[in-house]
Amino acid sequence: MPNGPGGEHAVAASASESQGGLKRSAIGWGAAAVIGAVFLSPALGLYANIGTVVGTSGNVAPAVWLVAGLLAMLNATNYAMVSSRMPAAGSAFTWTWNLMRPKVGGLIGWVMLGYYLTITLTLPLLFGLFFNAFLNALSVPTGYGTWAIGVILCSALVAVPAYRNIEVGTKTALILLLFEAGVVLVLALTLLVVRGKEGLLTAAPLNPGNATSSSSFFLALVFGVFAYTGFDAVSTVAEETHTPRAKLPQATIAAVALVGVFWLIVTYALSFALPLKEVQDAIASNLTPVAPMAKAVWGSGEIIVDFTGMTAAAAVYLAAAMSTSRVVYAQGRDGILPNFVARLNPRHRTPWNALHIIFVVAIVGTLAGAAVVGILNFFAWAASATMFFGLIMYSATAVGNFLVHRRDGGGRWFTTIVVPVLAVLVNAYLFYKFYFDVLWHQGFALGQSITITCVAFVIIGAGYIAVLAKRKPEVFTKDSYYLDEVAG
Repeated sequence: MPNGPGGEHAVAASASESQGGLKRSAIGWGAAAVIGAVFLSPALGLYANIGTVVGTSGNVAPAVWLVAGLLAMLNATNYAMVSSRMPAAGSAFTWTWNLMRPKVGGLIGWVMLGYYLTITLTLPLLFGLFFNAFLNALSVPTGYGTWAIGVILCSALVAVPAYRNIEVGTKTALILLLFEAGVVLVLALTLLVVRGKEGLLTAAPLNPGNATSSSSFFLALVFGVFAYTGFDAVSTVAEETHTPRAKLPQATIAAVALVGVFWLIVTYALSFALPLKEVQDAIASNLTPVAPMAKAVWGSGEIIVDFTGMTAAAAVYLAAAMSTSRVVYAQGRDGILPNFVARLNPRHRTPWNALHIIFVVAIVGTLAGAAVVGILNFFAWAASATMFFGLIMYSATAVGNFLVHRRDGGGRWFTTIVVPVLAVLVNAYLFYKFYFDVLWHQGFALGQSITITCVAFVIIGAGYIAVLAKRKPEVFTKDSYYLDEVAG
């Protein structure tokens, strides 16, 4: 078991600087919150999931997002609590390594790779879809070729700020975040004013009892919870955040709370955009019904939704690249992955080698996956796989929250005992219900294959860690790095 903060195994700030580590104190808590909020994506989280939610449960999207937000806050609280004691770019990998056993941490690190990489696969894919929709609105013929151009174009645009220092990345992400959130909020306010004057606004969409059935509400809730995945990205910039022990918890909670309130307002407004039948018809032929919803009050201005979809996908892609590269870097630093990925660019102090791998995997994996099973099918597949790994990662962090506060003392019983226990129970139920019940009965291509592949990935990871422990036992005899920020 490692020593507490400031112990002999924690790496001091001066050591980190002298070894050329990530750039210390480069951003404040607001910038860290931006990373989490962008990863959650006010626009893309809505565009990519509202069709599935409404199509599954009926016109109760605000109720779904509200309940999902409360469940997400359980996991966000665990992240905030552990970050306050052990800020580290390795996030859940580092925490479980130090608080449980190194081999357990190594396996969680492997799971995190599955989580972040499957998220990354969906983002250039979504950009390409909105790119095609944008071209269609301009009467330009589209297909797989134009979609592939969008995938490559998005990756090239995102790579520029991603390879630069953390300040450039967060400022670019903030600009894109404000643009996408502004467009969606204006659409929501327009709908509220127009439908309010028509006397159509009611509280019906806020009532889960108005769902088509209780089981359909639960299935929609799974996709609502998926929309909230990404707040964990805040923890991956811990080593570049000023006074992370004090600021990371604020950034984590702020990201979830602000985006959650935003989604509640917007989904309520969109509930009155079109009759449910028209929304369901749109879902049958489009990725998202937001465009026809916008057309109902903006007319030809719906093209703005397509453009916002592109900028939102690019913003999340940027946040994902920044977060994933730091997770890969942290595992390379600790010897779980090859040392090659732990090398930083000497000028920008960013993990360029890790970024090389991420962009290659994103481009090749997205183009190949879509070519084999279809663009939309591959999105559904990768998104479902993301949640599989995310629920494991979130549960491990919940256990870490309990352990770190039992070890160090302090903390209130509600946030260090009740919240972790509730989070583990909820995550376990969602995990079983979705992957071994709902998806298992959805056929092989978009159901059983997801569960089987994800389970196989975890088994392969366990085998990899076992082999590594046998060949390089010294890797697992030390503590994983985390920031010695006692003063923070």
